[in-house]
Amino acid sequence: MDTTSLLIMSSIILIITIPLYSFILHLITKFFKYGEPDFLKAFQIVLISQVISTAISQIPTYLPFDSISQIIYAIGSFIINLVVLLMLINLIYKYSWKNTIIIFLVYFLITIFVGLIIGFIILMFSFSYGGFF
Repeated sequence: MDTTSLLIMSSIILIITIPLYSFILHLITKFFKYGEPDFLKAFQIVLISQVISTAISQIPTYLPFDSISQIIYAIGSFIINLVVLLMLINLIYKYSWKNTIIIFLVYFLITIFVGLIIGFIILMFSFSYGGFF
């Protein structure tokens, strides 16, 4: 896949996931009733973490990596994204670390499930329209 296609697909995914994941994070903070849940704070957290994640995911398209390097890079960038998200939740919502970790874990599990559903839907559309690639 060329760089332009990758950027377009990443942009489409960001447009879909940022509002959706913000709403999910907002609902989680509302459910646990830690302080004042605010959709704009949730949006800010998700926006920053998704932009950082997308920027990190674009690095391998510009650098020559062999397969082992790509695996190590993928694991490292995944860990970096998790730490960034955890820190953003703690900094923006100003919760205790215990509450931050609880919200983070619930958010992480729900977004994995939602991400799999979105990925499946995109995959089905790509097969029905001849593929993105």
